[in-house]
Amino acid sequence: MGYRDNVENKFIKILMYDDGAHGDGTAGDNVYGASINVSNTFIQYYIYAENNNVGMFSPVRAET
Repeated sequence: MGYRDNVENKFIKILMYDDGAHGDGTAGDNVYGASINVSNTFIQYYIYAENNNVGMFSPVRAET
């Protein structure tokens, strides 16, 4: 996951987890979550996911 609180800043990239400790339900349920500190009313974020065959941004072209 990438996020930023100012359009002039670069995205901060963090990992998402399926461990039951990051707002993701229970460990091993294939639901991933992450926690960020929100210090501004403006937040932009995107998710990048990949497997052995493909990688995708959501929303498409999010980091551009």
